[in-house]
Amino acid sequence: MLARLAFALAASWLAALPGGAPAAPAAERRFLPGRWEQVGGVQPEMESDLLNPLLIASRGRMLYVVDYGDTRVKAFDWTGRLAWAAGRKGKGPNEFTNPTDLQVDRSGNLWVYDPANSRVTVLRPDGKVEKMISTRTLFQRVLPLEDGTFWGIGVGTEGVLGYRFDRRGTLAGTMRLPATMGSVDPMALDGRVAVAPTGRAAVMTFLYADRLVLWNGATRQVRSTPGVEPIPFPSVLEWQGPGGGVVTRLSLDATPATLSVTADDRYAYLLYGGKTRMKGRIVDRYELATGRYAGSYLLPRRVSGITVVPNGLAVLISNPMPEIRVWRRVG
Repeated sequence: MLARLAFALAASWLAALPGGAPAAPAAERRFLPGRWEQVGGVQPEMESDLLNPLLIASRGRMLYVVDYGDTRVKAFDWTGRLAWAAGRKGKGPNEFTNPTDLQVDRSGNLWVYDPANSRVTVLRPDGKVEKMISTRTLFQRVLPLEDGTFWGIGVGTEGVLGYRFDRRGTLAGTMRLPATMGSVDPMALDGRVAVAPTGRAAVMTFLYADRLVLWNGATRQVRSTPGVEPIPFPSVLEWQGPGGGVVTRLSLDATPATLSVTADDRYAYLLYGGKTRMKGRIVDRYELATGRYAGSYLLPRRVSGITVVPNGLAVLISNPMPEIRVWRRVG
């Protein structure tokens, strides 16, 4: 069995991105004072409209999910009322196969990326289709920008971290890994992204490492910073399979870092994993402009996804039944 450290130079390639060296490590995690008060949500019920929601976003007092139970995009208000449901499983217009990202742009439109259909579907706030953008280039996540263009985020076989597209989905530029990292297997770069409501800033985080990559739309600057609790990128293992082929996988000690990320115009909020018993309850907050650590929240219970709402967070809870809770920060 041959083991290779796929990300021994992770810090160096992130520092090599435009914007210079990463910021200094943050201070020890500190929890912010206050408590959480539930002010809305979608209750867990046997006949619920929530079947298996895995992606969540919000704008104002509306909550949006991609529900894998029936492959639809759904909108709820804070009382739990289903406002609309759009799409169905399939490959035709207004159909989805396996969406991997859900974002809301500055106009309140929803961007749903479905790599299985090589398509970004943009829904208006009422659930009607605004447009469908075909993309020949595959990626993982989508970041809509204030000018209507967008980034496709995800490492490809050619060592690309992100792709810039125009309004029609034509490739307009790339954000590349340094040449020394071009052959690294992308499986350890499982990213999570969030865009600020204005569309002028964005953050990329990683499932298996503590790093943040910050994008500033005004300056086009990309910078990186470590998280408050160091989690290095895992090694990638290779060995010869029974049939003679090469088997590749992450090392067994790969530790989940960021489970979900969301952002407002000032902060990025990262749902922390780690090996602690508080996995899924810690939300680390960072300044979106600088990456500076700005304290942490402790949630009342474990959650699987977060999205920022006015004065609080909306969260996905999967067990024992799917539900959404809207929590307001008090004190």
